Amino acid sequence: MPAPPQPPVDDTAFAQMVAVMDATVQKALGAEPVTYQTSAGVTALVRGIFDASFLLSTTGNADDPGVEVVVPAVFLRISDLPSDPMVDNPLLNIRGTVYRVFERRPADFGSIVLGLKQVRP
Repeated sequence: MPAPPQPPVDDTAFAQMVAVMDATVQKALGAEPVTYQTSAGVTALVRGIFDASFLLSTTGNADDPGVEVVVPAVFLRISDLPSDPMVDNPLLNIRGTVYRVFERRPADFGSIVLGLKQVRP
């Protein structure tokens, strides 16, 4: 039997959670409107917490899996998204810059961390 879904976390608790998750990096975080466009073309405006320099513990490079890399990332509530970024290939527009998802990390409290690669300014 699957675990019951967790209730969505409120905005204040979400921001606090992200600040704790990012405490070792201490980069400037801020809530941003994120335009999330699915591979099927469905577009939604969601609230995210953007980190311009998020430190990932591993890299997507199979030749050097232990290297830490710094990429932009956004923390989103899964319940806010029009599709599942674990299976979809969404584009995200943050501050006028378009990103493609580079890495996906489920986080606590029904949220997800998406490591991003810039597609175009």
